[in-house]
Amino acid sequence: IGRTSTLSLWVKTTQVGNNTNWQAPGITGVEEAGGGNDIFFGFIRGDGSIAVNSGNSGVAASNFVVNDNTWRYVTIQRNETTGQVRFYINGVLNGTGTSETGYKSNAFSSFGVIEDTGGTPNYFIGEMDNIRLSNSYLDPEVVKAQFKFQADTHISFGTLEEL
Repeated sequence: IGRTSTLSLWVKTTQVGNNTNWQAPGITGVEEAGGGNDIFFGFIRGDGSIAVNSGNSGVAASNFVVNDNTWRYVTIQRNETTGQVRFYINGVLNGTGTSETGYKSNAFSSFGVIEDTGGTPNYFIGEMDNIRLSNSYLDPEVVKAQFKFQADTHISFGTLEEL
């Protein structure tokens, strides 16, 4: 996720967030204590929106509250070259922003927590399901199709005919 990537998952929570990224709960990422080689992918802000921050600057946040105890299909994309971040809620673009550019190489290996090289991780309290990762920036139509398929609202063409 420290490179260009897309993270998609179903999420449901009532957890209160924090506008200070290294003090906020989140989906995944790592805080580099005292450094800037960190990434916060899907941290919950104080207003309940979901955000991305890479390095020490450039917080990008969704325009939608995700901590209202409702299942949402959240897709987050970050481009390491441009720093562009896109947020999709239920397959619909719901905010863009810019994070710090570049590869963030600190290792982390968990979902439901923002790990911390200093030893004080921040855990997500809620439910997550069907987590998907991609090492690319998915086309908006693909994001929409993934949501529709998982929500069972994809296009169907009627019953099969028997010969």
